[in-house]
Amino acid sequence: MSKEVPGILNIGVDVDGVVASIYKKINRLVNENLGVDMKAIREAQGQTDYWLHRWPQITAISGGSEFVCGLWDNPDVFRGAERVPGAVKTLNQWRKQNYQIWFITSRNEESVGLATKRWFEENGLGWAVNEGRILFISPQDKDRPSFKSAAAKRLGLNVFIEDHDETLAGIEGPTMMIKILIACHHNS
Repeated sequence: MSKEVPGILNIGVDVDGVVASIYKKINRLVNENLGVDMKAIREAQGQTDYWLHRWPQITAISGGSEFVCGLWDNPDVFRGAERVPGAVKTLNQWRKQNYQIWFITSRNEESVGLATKRWFEENGLGWAVNEGRILFISPQDKDRPSFKSAAAKRLGLNVFIEDHDETLAGIEGPTMMIKILIACHHNS
């Protein structure tokens, strides 16, 4: 549990869609392997569901849902992820202001932890790796809101920044925790 210091915020930050963007790579892999152009579907139908494995265009393909689910455990997907514009600069500014920043991700450390940590080091956030500030979901815990809620409570977070509305709605933190939903551009 963190010790509260007046004026110092404890901030929880999701990784994908908030700091790193893997969606361009996901779109490319799904298009190449399943023939589904997710960008075109999003633009034509306004599809905003993050659970790609549930999309009718994916479930209609034999093995489509399994392929999409497997992408989240593939370290190659996370290598070379793009930075979300302004995120690294802002996080480093907050760190200089002594805010306590925790990266709370639904990524599985066993399968993609090394690729994730390497990305942080290569993209100006090596301090998070060195200070153990990246919290990964366990392979057994697939309930993202419960995992993130437990972390928020344990860390005494004042702010939680997430890009997935369903996950954010399910996060329960300390009383008075501010939840911030950011818009992520999945059409890249």
